Amino acid sequence: MIASRIKVLLSCHGGEQRKVAIASIIAMKPEILILDEPTVSLDPLSKKDILDRVKEYQKTTGSTVIIVSHDVNIIAEYTDKVLILDNGKIAKYDTVEYVFSETDELEYLGLELPDIAKIFHKLKAKGIPVRTDIYTAQEAKRELVKMLKRWKL
Repeated sequence: MIASRIKVLLSCHGGEQRKVAIASIIAMKPEILILDEPTVSLDPLSKKDILDRVKEYQKTTGSTVIIVSHDVNIIAEYTDKVLILDNGKIAKYDTVEYVFSETDELEYLGLELPDIAKIFHKLKAKGIPVRTDIYTAQEAKRELVKMLKRWKL
């Protein structure tokens, strides 16, 4: 039985192997779950699927989940706190909102804003009255709905 499981795992694509590996670890119910680039090279739907499952695990168990990633969009969408390292030293550690509000410091550290924040900054630069402290798709949706209601569209 074990040999057949190994064959199935080995015949899966990289994304499926990653999902199986993460699901196996979650099944052990660790108090601390550390994921290093858990979604690298995955398509957007697979990324969302894995990260939604990890987030649900964290919510239901109260476990600590640490995600190591260079993808600021993932960090903005799926974390509460951000730790930025610069040459092995802590450069920044705070809430998502605070860290991404420090645009000059992010630029200095060679990091960009999440894509959603970039869009809202561009809208603001074009004279559209929007907040620029929006970092997730869910926040963007709420803000856009409010705007449409204000403009009665």
